[in-house]
Amino acid sequence: MKSRYIQLISRTLTDAEHMDHALDFEALGVDSFDLLSIRVAFERFLDAEIADGDWTEFRSFSDLFAYCDHVRRGASTTESTGSHLVDVARLFDIGMPQMAMGGIAENWLFRELGDAHWEMLCRGLDRRSSDLQDEMQNRLYATFARVQLRGSESLAFFNESEPASLGGNIVRYGSGMYYSNIALESLSDPGKRIAANLITSFSRRGETGNKNLVKSHPSATINLIENVEEMPEFINEYRLIKKGEVKALNLLDHVFEMSDEAIWEYTYSINPYYDSNGANLLYFASYPTISDYCTLQYLEANPLVAKHSALDYHTLARDVLYFANSDMQDKIIYRLHSIVSDGDMLFTTTSLYRQSDAQLMAKLFTIKRFSPEN
Repeated sequence: MKSRYIQLISRTLTDAEHMDHALDFEALGVDSFDLLSIRVAFERFLDAEIADGDWTEFRSFSDLFAYCDHVRRGASTTESTGSHLVDVARLFDIGMPQMAMGGIAENWLFRELGDAHWEMLCRGLDRRSSDLQDEMQNRLYATFARVQLRGSESLAFFNESEPASLGGNIVRYGSGMYYSNIALESLSDPGKRIAANLITSFSRRGETGNKNLVKSHPSATINLIENVEEMPEFINEYRLIKKGEVKALNLLDHVFEMSDEAIWEYTYSINPYYDSNGANLLYFASYPTISDYCTLQYLEANPLVAKHSALDYHTLARDVLYFANSDMQDKIIYRLHSIVSDGDMLFTTTSLYRQSDAQLMAKLFTIKRFSPEN
């Protein structure tokens, strides 16, 4: 049976057959997102969910194998629940609270997309957000791993008082990874549309502060969210980028090369009154805003880099990959890896690091278009 277990691990880790399964996960370089994927594979093999209390006790694959042997000899596990497609639909007129710089405010859009994703999570789990806990009664938070926007027009082309809709659906891969497709569309001009994809997992605080968020699963006995058979490619690409196994990312047919070399750095002081959320975490919607603010400092110091004024570029597409959070008293080191001005387009690759321990917090790939007037 061990060979079968190794086959399950091999779906995520290609070198599973040759590793020492008695070594702890950290020594093997197995990260939390790898473990989320592996957990799904074993739960499907067992045809039941593995309780968090059991999962958190595993320190190695040998521990997991022993548990599976025990379950297959007749021990009980948490039963899986039925599921269906959970969706969301909202109608509104674009007003001043949704706008900035003459168009849709990207920070508002991220918040609205996140709120829609949260709404579907809570309805699917039949829980209020404040009641989400793991089986050890730790408060859980939906932690964003990736958010991607792709617009037919830049954000500047959405106008005040324009009627719009926001709708989409959510699916899950196991009990730990959730993936939504959401779109913002103009109701007066059907050609104007912003498509978004979002990934979340669930986390709890491991120690004091925000530097150690631990992956966990909600203890809800109801989960109505559709459980897909295959890991969505959008999730798998994030996993591979996180492991450094992807050399380039394609966004609206533009290829961004992966690089750790920086051409410019800037230190950003977190504004806790704006950058934090209700859980006193750095809000996922603040990451692109912080990156844009720092990029603006670079363009103002180097006005010949772009063909137009920095404030006349508006987001057309963006891909944000999240890896860590930060305490509010920490500072963020912004690194600009590449910036390309091509006609009316501006392409940037940036990253954010915690100053206190140099931990990578996010990678951002951004396409902006010159659009001074819509």
